[in-house]
Amino acid sequence: MSDIDYDLLAGSRGGEPPDGIHVATLVRAALVETTNGSRLVTEWQTGGRTPYYWTAWHGFAANRIALTQDFLDGLGVDRATVTDDEEFDRALFEALHRDFTVRVEHNGSFLNTYVEGKPSAQMALSDAPVDTSDLPEPVAAAPPAARTSDDDDIPF
Repeated sequence: MSDIDYDLLAGSRGGEPPDGIHVATLVRAALVETTNGSRLVTEWQTGGRTPYYWTAWHGFAANRIALTQDFLDGLGVDRATVTDDEEFDRALFEALHRDFTVRVEHNGSFLNTYVEGKPSAQMALSDAPVDTSDLPEPVAAAPPAARTSDDDDIPF
């Protein structure tokens, strides 16, 4: 049998995440030019039993820049060093494939994504599924080796 998740394929699982806090991986980030100006487009993915995938758009106009600045700060981008598109791409590259704690909120047809920072170890572990079905049964530990008089000079 294949490993295809037919519920996910059919759209009955996954898609956009529900409102709330999630641990998500920044899968892709790019500056794009639209007819309305430049945009920062990011794509996100969560783990867990129900993976979610979504895209976030951020603008640079005066009425959007504060949200974009907060977003970049959450990714760890040092905005003071970003002086052109090439530097911007480099800074975004550093954040790719890293996990972040994000807060998502639906606002009508829009899905707002706010980066809260890097996930705590507890949240990251609780959000990651662990499938142990393919692991062998645990075995008893071997008894410690008998100590010999030849190991007195070993420094550990």
